[in-house]
Parts: sequence; structure tokens; C-alpha cells
Amino acid sequence: MDEALATLLIKIIAEKKSDLESLILNGAKDFDEYNYLRGRYNSLDDVELEIRELQKRIGEHDDRSSNT
Repeated sequence: MDEALATLLIKIIAEKKSDLESLILNGAKDFDEYNYLRGRYNSLDDVELEIRELQKRIGEHDDRSSNT
């Protein structure tokens, strides 16, 4: 994964998470909406973690490739 692409994806995810935080903190209209927003937030968290782990694995692979 290109470093610039990964950085851009993480930035977009952070913006979306911030928007969801605002919606949650400003008050969901009911508990169902709150749970829906929390679910979306947690999904974005999961995707962000996957991207960071992929970046790390690719970086380690690149380091091994350049050493041989």
C-alpha cells in the first residue's frame, strides 16, 4: 500500500470519526440511533486499525526485501 494513500485514508477516517463523535455528543434522538452511531464509529476504528497494521506489515516486508 502506498504510504500517501494510507495516510490519506487514515485522515479521512479520522474526519468521519470526528463527525460521528459530534453527532453522539450532541445527542442522538433515541437509543437505537445512539447504538447505530456507535456501531459506525467502531467500524471506522476497526478499518483504521487494519490500515495501520497493513502499513506496518508492508514496511517490515520492504525492510526485509531491501536487506537481501
